[in-house]
Amino acid sequence: MRLRIGSVLLLGLVGCLIGCGEDGVANADPTGVIQGEVRDGTTGEVRLGVTVTVVLDGEAREVVTDKAGWFVHDNLPAGSTFAVDFALEGYATTRNSVSIDDEAGEHPQSNSVTTVFVDLFPNDNEIEVTVIDLDGFQPVEGLAVTAWNVYGCGGGRGSILDISRATTDEEGKATLDRLATAQTYSIRTEQTDRYYDEQVCITIGEDVDSVELQLVPLSCDGSPNGACDTDNPMGLEANMMCDCPGCSWDDAECP
Repeated sequence: MRLRIGSVLLLGLVGCLIGCGEDGVANADPTGVIQGEVRDGTTGEVRLGVTVTVVLDGEAREVVTDKAGWFVHDNLPAGSTFAVDFALEGYATTRNSVSIDDEAGEHPQSNSVTTVFVDLFPNDNEIEVTVIDLDGFQPVEGLAVTAWNVYGCGGGRGSILDISRATTDEEGKATLDRLATAQTYSIRTEQTDRYYDEQVCITIGEDVDSVELQLVPLSCDGSPNGACDTDNPMGLEANMMCDCPGCSWDDAECP
């Protein structure tokens, strides 16, 4: 019995000398962990019940934050970067890009753990948008307007997934809702066969509850000539609209 125990100890020592070196032994399937805390970005309070989603091999894997606002996503491939979505009713859904160290799973060191702290912002805000045609300063009806949280707008983060959309009424007005507190948005229109696109950047919560977009009409033939034309406010009259009779969308012929 003593000989057998000694044999086992000896074999274990030899195994450690071979596989427990300074650099360790690579795991055949190294994995890591993404964990973290989710808070209300305006109050700092932790949020219970936030759905945290990671897409892995085309499959959405979800966990939910506990009463401490904490979540853990384990058994994720090492050396990978994931889009992690955070969703909770009453808050703007946010997407963060999170990476796990590519050395995860090397033994004897522990698998890598990436810890993130995420702020969610209430999305109970709205803003009224008015769209005006610069040729005659008339309201534009039936035009789609959107609100995007984008990096291109000063403080925009580009991480909020929710996009607010609405269509202007006969007064050229539309209401964009579900906008997140303290976030910067691009309020924009898309170019149509009649108007160029336009945008303005606004930050929710800075006493801004309305915005006006002034659209430049395309010229009668569809191509502004850069001269005295009602569709070219940057033309001859120093940033003012030119008086060019006969170049309006309502005219049958162009000069």
